[in-house]
Amino acid sequence: MAWTSRITTISMTMITPALIGYALDQWLGWLPWLTLLGAVFGMTAGMLQLLKIAASAPNQRKTPRNRDSS
Repeated sequence: MAWTSRITTISMTMITPALIGYALDQWLGWLPWLTLLGAVFGMTAGMLQLLKIAASAPNQRKTPRNRDSS
């Protein structure tokens, strides 16, 4: 369940600025400049969010345990 939340957060972080830029472009008639600006901002913010999640993930490598031969 935690991964679903993280994936949704990252995808919405990437998509929302581009959609807002598209809506502003339609309203102001500046197509495609704000859409491109929103897409670049969204990709940057999404990648930063992805790096933040990757850095906070616990180390998945397993270390061998010492076994006593008694």
